[in-house]
Amino acid sequence: MRSLGRVSSADGPADMFSSGPEADRSLAESVIQGVGLRPIYLGEDQEALVDALFQIWIALALKQGRGRRLALRLIEH
Repeated sequence: MRSLGRVSSADGPADMFSSGPEADRSLAESVIQGVGLRPIYLGEDQEALVDALFQIWIALALKQGRGRRLALRLIEH
């Protein structure tokens, strides 16, 4: 499996936002961590939010020409 962990900042790897049944959360987070990203669970039935974040990524990375190595990161203080 290819690692995406190279997409990171000084604070750590990029985030992967997810939604799905709580019963599947642990497995999904393991897969996300396995490819080098930090899992951010948005809750059940939040797929529209995940899709919206993907559309933001498409707009920035592809439509604005910033490149595919662009990543999203949640900053918590």
